[in-house]
Amino acid sequence: MRVNLKTGILLVILAIPVFLLLFFQFFGKGHYAVPVFYEDGTALKDCPQQNGTTYRVPVFSLSQINGQPFTQTRLADQLSIIYFFSFPCDTACIKVMEAFARIQHVFEHDSVVQLLSIEETGKSPATLTPLANTYQTIPKKWHYLGGESQFVETLKHCGFVIDEQDIRHPVVLLDTQGKIRGYYEGTNNEEIDRLIVETRILLYSLKQEHD
Repeated sequence: MRVNLKTGILLVILAIPVFLLLFFQFFGKGHYAVPVFYEDGTALKDCPQQNGTTYRVPVFSLSQINGQPFTQTRLADQLSIIYFFSFPCDTACIKVMEAFARIQHVFEHDSVVQLLSIEETGKSPATLTPLANTYQTIPKKWHYLGGESQFVETLKHCGFVIDEQDIRHPVVLLDTQGKIRGYYEGTNNEEIDRLIVETRILLYSLKQEHD
């Protein structure tokens, strides 16, 4: 009896992700929308203002591990998942990187989804190579970026509006138009699950638009 009960519980747990996927695929259209943040713009102290229109991440330029520039134009037509961190990684940072490795695996074959890990203390992006190797980073999927510390701090505060969110170790989701669609606590597994689900919803919406 106990064996049958355990088997039943296991089957239910395994069925939940499949149910969610089928629900959103066949019944979810129009019933669940991933929110758009700052639809009336932002009004942050000491930041350029975007009022009266939906906020979009502004122009920026950072450096990649290989020394090549990475600008906001690379966000176009991509669903981008972003995390700002300090290197070397502390315990919380490591947990978020592990979550990113999981996200990379989930969306490995979805070329529209990219991950950005942005080092915020001004270290050369080339020093992040061992970190990229540790998590078996796919170069065209997961980008490690860096820049001058003050610029990155301003980008974090004014560009991605992170300090306005009462979230520890925040991860940001952008849509293909550079609009902010979500903030998630990067060390919380349930929050990462929510990020994955909401990214899937945006992916499905994109596919519907192109069908």
